[in-house]
Amino acid sequence: MRAEKAHHRYRQPLFGVLLTVLVILFISQNLDMNSLLAQLVNIDPVWMAIGLLLFFLNYALRAHRFRLLSYSSTPSPLNTFGVSALHGMFNYLLPAKLGELAYPLLARSHLGLTTSEGTATLIVARFWDFAIIALLLPFVATFFTGGLPSWALFSTLGFSGLIIMALAGIFWLASRPPSAFSEGGRIKTELGRLAAGLRNAHNQGNHTQLALLSVGIWLCIYGNFYCLVRALGVDTTLFEMAVASTLLLPITLLPIQGLANIGTHELAWVTTLRLFGHDMETSLQIAVGTHFLLLLFVLILGISGLICLHLARRR
Repeated sequence: MRAEKAHHRYRQPLFGVLLTVLVILFISQNLDMNSLLAQLVNIDPVWMAIGLLLFFLNYALRAHRFRLLSYSSTPSPLNTFGVSALHGMFNYLLPAKLGELAYPLLARSHLGLTTSEGTATLIVARFWDFAIIALLLPFVATFFTGGLPSWALFSTLGFSGLIIMALAGIFWLASRPPSAFSEGGRIKTELGRLAAGLRNAHNQGNHTQLALLSVGIWLCIYGNFYCLVRALGVDTTLFEMAVASTLLLPITLLPIQGLANIGTHELAWVTTLRLFGHDMETSLQIAVGTHFLLLLFVLILGISGLICLHLARRR
């Protein structure tokens, strides 16, 4: 039984690594690397700088949202940004969504939160992210019904349905009285702690601020993608990038994410760019180019997070 559990535990990360290798092989066979290198060499520094600024603003807003959701104490802005930045880096780099596990661990080590509080605040923060996209996805799917492939259409509609069910599950769990978890094994005890954390995060009463912060986060994502494409010298619109990033989320939520998001990023971007009339070669070139720039941003973000935590310890 233990060997079977270990096999299941490593199955998704191994699949993510395999996906990474397959996508790299596909890109090497179908992409003109000389054209891509020329595009990267001639990057527009102004658009690149604006994109990096929006990228950091995105994580500053996320950090502030985590501070609002923390209920046992109010962590310092420097520490919270450092944890948020490292969580973002691990979440982007690790396969199969394993990076999500980083936040509760980092919050316990650097913010003084319990694992259950860190998990509860992460769930609520993710819910706000998903709720906004769940509202946008049906409109996107309806507008592009004729152009979206069936898998993309089903994933967008299915994602919205899953968010509704997840919301019902969160409210059900948070509404359970403590006595419901008083007897039972370790799983019931942990569920009780999570339910208490969800109740406490909900009772903070910062719902309007949380909603506005979440909208700001997604506006930063849209603007960042727009700047990345413009930095590569490609003429696009903010609407196209909004559709690209909106479609990107349900795909990247699948636990098949490769190393450094390789595979899911290219799949979502190529699909969306093809909808707007770009040929396959151009779409793949933009997808790989933006992926390279995002990876660079993520590494800068991670280094910044380490610096923030180091400065916070010295205070």
